[in-house]
Amino acid sequence: MNHKSKTEIGEDIDEECTIQPAGCGEEEIKEIAQYCHTNKAVCLNSATACLASILRLQGIGPGDEVITSAYTFTASASSVCYVGEKLVLVDVQKDSYEMDYELLGNAVIERAKAIILVDLGGVVCDYEKLYKITNRQKNKFHPNGLIQEAFGRGAVVTDAAYVFGARRKMDGDWKMCGEIADFTSFSFHAVNVFETERERIDL
Repeated sequence: MNHKSKTEIGEDIDEECTIQPAGCGEEEIKEIAQYCHTNKAVCLNSATACLASILRLQGIGPGDEVITSAYTFTASASSVCYVGEKLVLVDVQKDSYEMDYELLGNAVIERAKAIILVDLGGVVCDYEKLYKITNRQKNKFHPNGLIQEAFGRGAVVTDAAYVFGARRKMDGDWKMCGEIADFTSFSFHAVNVFETERERIDL
C-alpha cells in the first residue's frame, strides 16, 4: 500500500492493517475502470450492497424474479432477497461450477428481470450462450422503467468476486471481465484472488 493510498483511506484502516469497510480513492476507481475496459466504476462496502444497488438501479423489486446460480456465496442470493424480489436458483452443469444454461433457458420467464452469473476461480462464464438465451427470450420480457426498456431483456449481472483480471474470448476477441456483462461486481476481500484493504466495486 503506497503513501497516497493510505492518505486517501485515512481512518478506514487501522495501524495493524485490519480490514475495514473502506472507500477507494478517485484515481484508483478510474484505474480499475480503465483496466476493465469500462467507463464507470463505483466503490461500495460489500457484495450485498453492490448487487442490491445494481438491482435497485434497474427498478427491480417485489413481484420480479432474479435468477442466480445454486453454487455461490450467499451475497449473490441475499442481495435479491434484500431488495424484495423472488430468488430463483438454477443448478450447475455436471462436473462444473458453471450454471446449466439449458436449465437457465427454462427459468427465463416473464417476471425474470435479471440474471446474476457467478464467475469462480478465475474462470469467466460462457456469456455468448447466456446472451443467446436472453435475446431469444426477449418476447417474454415486459420492462418496467426506462433502464429496463433500454436493455429490452433481462439484465446480465456478474458476481465476479473471484475473477478480477480474468478474461474470455468472445466472437474471436478477448474481453475483460468487467466489460462483458451489463453490470459486474468485484471483490477485493482478503480471501479473493486480488485483495486490498477495500471491499467491493461495481462496474
